[in-house]
Amino acid sequence: MASTFPGSQLKSFHSNLLQYSISDAKLSWSQIFGRIERAKNRLNIEDYSIGQTTLEQIFLSFARKQREAKDS
Repeated sequence: MASTFPGSQLKSFHSNLLQYSISDAKLSWSQIFGRIERAKNRLNIEDYSIGQTTLEQIFLSFARKQREAKDS
């Protein structure tokens, strides 16, 4: 994924499900879909979905960082 989407970050993984964050705001939806389709075989991707970050995800990420800072 790093070579297909430079700057992408693995956010979570559960069993065989990986969630990445792609921070390049210049990429259009069609460019993202195209890159993933071209890389499916190389990256061994069986199925995928693409979506925007929700407000809930932003809030949970912020709360997690606050908790980690407090615990340190």
